[in-house]
Amino acid sequence: MTAAAPDIRAQGRDKALESVKALTAQLIDRTRAADTPDSQIWAGVQALTDALRRFALAETETRADEKVESPPLASLRPGQAETTDLAAEPGPEVAVAEVPREWFNSKITEAQAGVNAARSAVERGAARSEIAQALETVRAALSVVNRPPAP
Repeated sequence: MTAAAPDIRAQGRDKALESVKALTAQLIDRTRAADTPDSQIWAGVQALTDALRRFALAETETRADEKVESPPLASLRPGQAETTDLAAEPGPEVAVAEVPREWFNSKITEAQAGVNAARSAVERGAARSEIAQALETVRAALSVVNRPPAP
């Protein structure tokens, strides 16, 4: 029974990411819809900000609690950490638990920057297209969070 617990926890991590992705897509659609009041867009940006923050914080805490494993490459020197090429093309989708820390942090930082840009655009009354573009940045970053480069 305890062997299943990590799988359930991992599924929760993946579902949390999918939830933030879905919220982002819904907000983009609402932003592009002409009949959506500005107050709903503002509320949506706030909800996305909170959801992304909660996901990033929960994942960071989970990663901090996990055991540090030895690097898979025998060619690494003692004390040398394996690095992830952050500019590499995304690979196939994997579970969030399998995403290297550097890749995860990089993509979440990109998503947070996009949310901040969307919030700033809403606050200054920018055109809907500018808000939607900032949200597309969020969607692009979230779409590759769980697609680190193949080794």
